[in-house]
Amino acid sequence: MPVMEVEGFAVPMAAVQRWMPLGRDVLLRGDRGSGKTTVLEALLADASRRGRQGMLLRSSGSGPLSALLDHASVPPRTSDETALTAWLTEELAGRRSLLLIDDLDRVDAGTLAVVRRVLARTQSVLVATTTVDPLRRPTAAMREVLADRAPAEVRIPPFGFRGVANLLGAVLGAPADAGLTASVMAQTGGNPRAVVALTDAARAVGALDRVDEMWVDAGTLDEVPVDTVAHVFLSGARTELVDALELLAGLGPLPAETAGRLVAPPLLEELVESGRVVSLDVAGAGEMVGVAPPAVARAMRERTSAHRRRQLANRVDAGVGSAILPQRAQEDELSTVLLRDTVGDGDEYWRWTAELAGLIHERAAVEESSLRAAWLEAPSLRTANAYLALLMRRPAGDQLRTVFETTRPTECDGPAEYLAHGQYRARWRGWEGASPEEIDAEIRTCGADLTEFEALRDLKGDLLAQLQEGADPEVVVAAPAAASAIRSFRGVDVVVRAAALLESGRPEHAVRVCDAHDLADAQPEPRHYLAAVRGIALAMAGRTEEAERWLRRMLDAAYDAVDSLGIRVHACALAEVLLHSGRTRAAWRVVSTALRLGPAGPIETTFYRRGLTVGAILQAQAGNVTLAQVLVRELDKTPRTYHPLLRSMRVLAHVVTVATEGDAEGAAQTAWQAGRRYAEEGLLQPALMTWAGGTVSLTPARAEYVRDVLARTDIPLVEPYIQLLLAVSERDVDAAVAALPRTDTAVAPQLVRAGQELAGPERAAPGVVLTGPAAVQPVRRGSARAEPLSAREREVAVLAQEGLSNRLIADRLHLSVRTVENHMSRALRKLGFGGRADLLGWREP
Repeated sequence: MPVMEVEGFAVPMAAVQRWMPLGRDVLLRGDRGSGKTTVLEALLADASRRGRQGMLLRSSGSGPLSALLDHASVPPRTSDETALTAWLTEELAGRRSLLLIDDLDRVDAGTLAVVRRVLARTQSVLVATTTVDPLRRPTAAMREVLADRAPAEVRIPPFGFRGVANLLGAVLGAPADAGLTASVMAQTGGNPRAVVALTDAARAVGALDRVDEMWVDAGTLDEVPVDTVAHVFLSGARTELVDALELLAGLGPLPAETAGRLVAPPLLEELVESGRVVSLDVAGAGEMVGVAPPAVARAMRERTSAHRRRQLANRVDAGVGSAILPQRAQEDELSTVLLRDTVGDGDEYWRWTAELAGLIHERAAVEESSLRAAWLEAPSLRTANAYLALLMRRPAGDQLRTVFETTRPTECDGPAEYLAHGQYRARWRGWEGASPEEIDAEIRTCGADLTEFEALRDLKGDLLAQLQEGADPEVVVAAPAAASAIRSFRGVDVVVRAAALLESGRPEHAVRVCDAHDLADAQPEPRHYLAAVRGIALAMAGRTEEAERWLRRMLDAAYDAVDSLGIRVHACALAEVLLHSGRTRAAWRVVSTALRLGPAGPIETTFYRRGLTVGAILQAQAGNVTLAQVLVRELDKTPRTYHPLLRSMRVLAHVVTVATEGDAEGAAQTAWQAGRRYAEEGLLQPALMTWAGGTVSLTPARAEYVRDVLARTDIPLVEPYIQLLLAVSERDVDAAVAALPRTDTAVAPQLVRAGQELAGPERAAPGVVLTGPAAVQPVRRGSARAEPLSAREREVAVLAQEGLSNRLIADRLHLSVRTVENHMSRALRKLGFGGRADLLGWREP
């Protein structure tokens, strides 16, 4: 596979090639197996194509001059330093020749002495790789080579989702589905050599299946022997380092202060520097450390004998007393790293997310093991429910079936345990693909009164039907939260009401429901879901900046708590908002964070599927059709939840991918039919989004239907795209010109391009401020003109038009920032604008 085709190699290649024209040496730093050698080979090939002299030396043991003597080009009988120096000087005599050295820290001292003399005699640029910090742990010979060279340092980041997907496709000879890609990435941390090692091991033990020309996880990837992965990272490591990893892996993530009392600080520091131990600040617990990547931790645990485990347990008992957790300054927030426009040569994003995924995977494995042990000891409904709350976050099909089939109620189990267990069973069966009738028949045997469960299950459908029939949304907003003695049910009705209002096309009402209820005493799932619905509703209401701030705050809080559910939910929701804002690169980085956590189980399916949809749309629009198809296939095979909180918009991922493949007509027809089905169910917001994303062809009857749906909603973010869709279908040039400035090519490329073609190159383009007749605001919801602004809204709009921030406007008008945000949101909505930038073309009446 060409090196530049892999996501993980593009960054270091580009960074090295920026330094080389300046004559600056470069030191490539990366983990074992990260692809350092591959990058060097690509640089050598590039130098050859450019007619530039180059030489690649590799470590060949500790013998004197071994790296030079083992080179294929060394002349016969050239064995002493003088002759080798003369030979290498001649090989690099050209201007700006290139000397590449792989594993500089492992090359013998004699070879490096020759290299020092040759570099002094030639104009060669040195590019070398290393796994050690050149300022902290260089070998003596390495230090001498670098002493006067002052090289630039470039980091090789782990692969992201696309890089792992490409690599798996190359290794397996056919694409891997998204679930397999995510699982491999989570276990290996994105290290390419570890990816290959784990894949080979999986194939050797039959853990992979090939279905419809695509490789999938057969359900046993977590049980594949990972000794080969451990060798990738630990071959050649000192015994004391391996012993320290064995101890830390057996304990799972633990406070850094405790780890420092069990492992000598210099050893722990060396493990952190090498990436074998990662640390993260956890809210309420301080700094936590764990072994990375997860496959290494699992390998160390599996290799530990029972006798050795007892020895380690005694060591822990003797060495750890009551630990006082240190207070440390908070590092950069996760969302800051994800959304940073300019990343360093090592691409900090990939390092952060690889470490995060590894720590989450390890923490979940340890917690799950503890809960499983408690359930095995006493398999009651109570212990089963505690185990299921964690186990159902991943696709543990066989384990879940075992829990449900072997758990038996005990006299200590009350009505709450019966009902909670019945709810888990219903969600599991729905995730497996059982029909509603099969699920109902099974859960009625659970021995609990299911009235409350059934009411919650049917609530969203009832609300959508009522709103479809003309019910006042204010009644839905004002409804009090239902009281429940079952903690897992608390707050669920609030989340469902907010989701129903959002998908019926009333995002502002959905936001008000979210703001009116505090779910502090609810379980994590409804709390995270309500926060995510609030963020998406804010975006749909045209308040995209506020939505981004809110979801970033939620994501950062989940990161601080190392909360896998929260990270998945809020990363997927934030990616969706970024996609609607036209920030596609940031959206892919954020959704990759969620995908890196691995495939979801019954509990996390809603936002996992929405994340797959966002990812497929992003990759299809970027021209990466193969990866988009992989994500769409994962969507198709992922079991639908029995009653999903929000629709996954799976059809939109299909439509965009098919259109990118060249079947625009077929995609448009699919989009129309799917949108019509959504609208008939009262899901007006998904209907409008599907029609706009699919660039459907509207006959007069269809156009009238779309206008009717639009008139029954108030979705400022979507409205300009529907107005543009209508304009394109009806060949209304003025309407297209009016709508284009409030659209973004990155959001709906086919539709916007069609609008541009209709308007012509001289009349409009997305984001362009228009004057004259074209600047007339588009008609909203069938009204004759835009709704008039209040005096305060007009003041805020005028000051924003002058370029003042919300903070400055608040100071000028002696208001709170929140009040200014509310006035701004209402003003933009009344004017039909999608954002503050549209105010540049507004003229105050």
